[in-house]
Formats: sequence, C-alpha cells, structure tokens
Amino acid sequence: RISDKNVFFTGDVEHDVCSSVYRVSDYMIHLAWLDHCPNTVVEAIAHECPVICSSSGGTHEIVGPSGGIVIQDADYGFELMNYDRPPSIDISNFVLPTEKPKINAACVDIMNVAKKYELVFNKLCNK
Repeated sequence: RISDKNVFFTGDVEHDVCSSVYRVSDYMIHLAWLDHCPNTVVEAIAHECPVICSSSGGTHEIVGPSGGIVIQDADYGFELMNYDRPPSIDISNFVLPTEKPKINAACVDIMNVAKKYELVFNKLCNK
C-alpha cells in the first residue's frame, strides 16, 4: 500500500459516497491484471474522473477511448497461469501528464451502449 498524503484509499463505501469521491478526484487508479469490464471504472468515467489502468484485459478498451491513461502491462498469451500472482507492472517511467485528461463519458452513456447492443442483436437476427 502506498503511503502518501495525496493518495486516498476509500475502502468499502456506499454508492453516493463513491459518486462524490469520483467528482472531486484527480484520477482513479485501476491496475488490475486481466480485468474485463470493472463497474468501478465505468462509474469513474461516467463522473468524468480520469482512470489510469493497465493494458491487460478489457479495461483499456473502456479507458482508452474515454481519454484516460493506459499503462503498458505484461502480455497474456492465453496460457494457464496463477491469477492470484500477476506479473509486476513497470511504472518506473510513468509520468502524469501536466494537464488532467479531458474525459469523454459518451462511451459509457447507457443510451450509446444500448444502441450498440441493438446493432449487434440486429446483425445476429439478420435485420
């Protein structure tokens, strides 16, 4: 755990508290390895809080287009592995940008997501 006066760990909190935290935060850090689509990341982006994530899994597919920051992580070759012992992520060369990224929350807007699902379903049904 990082011990720094500028880093705030919330632990378990109610949803309305999470919303307040995202609104006032400079960044949300989500460096999980091989995470697919974490709700916490979607929530942060919806509140226009920039997310810093790793490139593994699917999280970067949400964060990248929204304007967040993606850190290169170890590649995963789809081999068996111990999920509880992920490889270390190298952040030694990581530097925060001088300006906080402008977030485009449209990629997580429920109306836009619903339209994309409708397009997929229509393709599957040959419409």
